Amino acid sequence: MFKKVFSTLTLLGMLLAACGTSNDEQSQTSQGDMGSNEPISEDQQDQDNDSNNAEDLLTNLEMHVSVEQTDGKLVFQMELKNVGQENLEMMFSSGQQYEIVVKNDSDETVYRYSEGKAFTEALVTKEIASGESIEWNEEWNYSESVLADGNYHAELTLLPTQVNKNVIENNPFTTTESIELVSSEQLSATSDSDSDGLFRNIEVNGENGQYEVTGEIDPTVDEFFYSIEDGHNVLVNEQSIKTTGNEWYGFTINLDIPKSDLPSNGAITMVLYEKNLEDGVPLNNTFLTLDQFK
Repeated sequence: MFKKVFSTLTLLGMLLAACGTSNDEQSQTSQGDMGSNEPISEDQQDQDNDSNNAEDLLTNLEMHVSVEQTDGKLVFQMELKNVGQENLEMMFSSGQQYEIVVKNDSDETVYRYSEGKAFTEALVTKEIASGESIEWNEEWNYSESVLADGNYHAELTLLPTQVNKNVIENNPFTTTESIELVSSEQLSATSDSDSDGLFRNIEVNGENGQYEVTGEIDPTVDEFFYSIEDGHNVLVNEQSIKTTGNEWYGFTINLDIPKSDLPSNGAITMVLYEKNLEDGVPLNNTFLTLDQFK
């Protein structure tokens, strides 16, 4: 009797052990198969999310540039407009928020904005509300360089590194403009003979924040506007001036900019313009250099 019971228990034990071994092997095999797919780290996941978020946010930004030539100078204007519904915060890794490079037809660099300049290493943030934009203006007095008249091209690049704290990769804010440089004398003669200009007989007097701007505007314009910037900050917000009469309207603008707002390096630029009556978009921009600081 005891032998039979012992034999039965022994057989059951062997069967249970075999089942356990089989289950363990299946479990190990299953775990091994699962382990072949390496897990994605949290840092990698965050980077992927940041990249996707940045790409989505950047679709709400439009970059516009213009390059104007006047009195032996090139005036570069860059605008970044938020066409989306969400406010955007742009971060720059230093005080240099843009780069401008001008090259000749032989692809030789004749001007680089950042060359010889020192920029703060502090982070800079700029907020662009929905429907609003920020602008940068810069001047290059190319008449001080020995350059031949001819064709050149300017590459303008904005340098934000983050949008709403999401890292920007493969900077999309770069555009190239073609330029035909002419001598100051030839440009002046062309301007004097141009009867289609919105403004004429403009003069700028003053220095160190105290300026007087005089000129005349076409009588077909009922109102014109101006603002003043240093390429990084708006020093005087948009102002409007009403005109009267059927002849060229003479105007005088007196400016008093606090010395604490003046840049230590760069140019102060005044922009005169009219606006489209339908959508309020600025038209016929005229750029004036009020002062140059070095």
